[in-house]
Amino acid sequence: MKKTVVFFALLSILFFSCERESSQTKETFDQGPTVSVVNDDTVTAEFFQQAYIQHILSSGRNDTKEERYAFLNSLTDDILLSQQAGK
Repeated sequence: MKKTVVFFALLSILFFSCERESSQTKETFDQGPTVSVVNDDTVTAEFFQQAYIQHILSSGRNDTKEERYAFLNSLTDDILLSQQAGK
């Protein structure tokens, strides 16, 4: 199950990073509070919340502060990998 969530998150990140960047796309992606910035990619609170809820539901883990930080670190690693793959 965890592999499915990581795959979904990575696929979403790749979709947004491979998409031709326009001012409209960048503006839409950057709306809302920022949770994290990884180089030029911004992780919004809405994106993080949706991905995290999917992670909690599929993994069966409890929602704790430590789990949120661990998921954010994992998401950051996935973003960095997709950025490196795009170079």
